[in-house]
Amino acid sequence: MKKIVFLLLATALLLNCKDRDQDTDVLPEATQSGKNTGGAIVNGKLWVAKVQSPSSIAGGNITYYGHVGNTYKLEITLQEVNYQSSQIKLYITDAQDIAPKTYNVNPSSNIEGYYTDKDFVKYDVTSSTGGSVTITHFDIFKQIVSGTFSFKAENSNGEIITIADGRFDKKFSQ
Repeated sequence: MKKIVFLLLATALLLNCKDRDQDTDVLPEATQSGKNTGGAIVNGKLWVAKVQSPSSIAGGNITYYGHVGNTYKLEITLQEVNYQSSQIKLYITDAQDIAPKTYNVNPSSNIEGYYTDKDFVKYDVTSSTGGSVTITHFDIFKQIVSGTFSFKAENSNGEIITIADGRFDKKFSQ
């Protein structure tokens, strides 16, 4: 009888661990608590930021907020894996201050684009692509920014990449 109970408990434990492992292969929840998460659907495939460092050490997932000249700036870098990876870079600029609202994407601000180190390809937002970044939560005191994004970007060969259902929940430094 003890062996059966032990077997049932061991099986339940293994199944529970397997479920937790699978959770890392889904788009992160749209949270607003500074969990340092991010992800999107890139050309129809799941893409999840896996470097959880909020600092600029070794590239990491940099999130920075500051006031430069007459403009407030927020920089968010989501990186898939250290060193040989891909990145999504978002830049928000606003003369009034960063606030919960939607920022339209254009080539001169708001999104730098998508990079892949594997193929050394950079995709930039152009005037013919576009998209948006929506700040859903911005807390300057707790240094948390959360939001969603989607955009299209183009590489030097004219290939367009689609970033959809993007989300982030980041701690930032000033």
